[in-house]
Amino acid sequence: KIDETSRSLTVFQFLTRATQKKYEQLFTEKAASYCKMLFNPLAKVLQDDIGQLEYGSRGKLLNLECGRLIKSKFSKFNEAWEELQNSQRGVSVGDESVRGLLTDEARRRVLQPYKKIFSTYKD
Repeated sequence: KIDETSRSLTVFQFLTRATQKKYEQLFTEKAASYCKMLFNPLAKVLQDDIGQLEYGSRGKLLNLECGRLIKSKFSKFNEAWEELQNSQRGVSVGDESVRGLLTDEARRRVLQPYKKIFSTYKD
C-alpha cells in the first residue's frame, strides 16, 4: 500500500491489523495524556469561579475586590500560558494529523473557555 499524501510506504502499513489497532489505541491514550498535561492547567485557571459581581455605589464600576479577582484570573492565565510556551518551546510536531489533533484540543479546552470568560468580564 502507498500513502496517498506522501506517495511512500510507511512502517504502519506492514503491521498486522491487530498490531495497527493496538498502536492506534496506544497513540490515542498517549495523545490524551499529553493534551491533559498541556491544557488542564490552563483550563483550570479558566474556570469561572469569580461568583456574583458587586458594583460600587454608582452601579457602573466594579468594586475593588471584584476588579482584583478578575485581574488575578487573567494574570494567572497569562502565567500558565507562558509556562506552557516555555516548556514546549523546542517541541515540533511533524505529523499533520497529530498537529491537527493538538490544535483542535487547544481550541476546545482553552480557546473556547477563554473566549467565554473574556466576553463575560471584558467590560
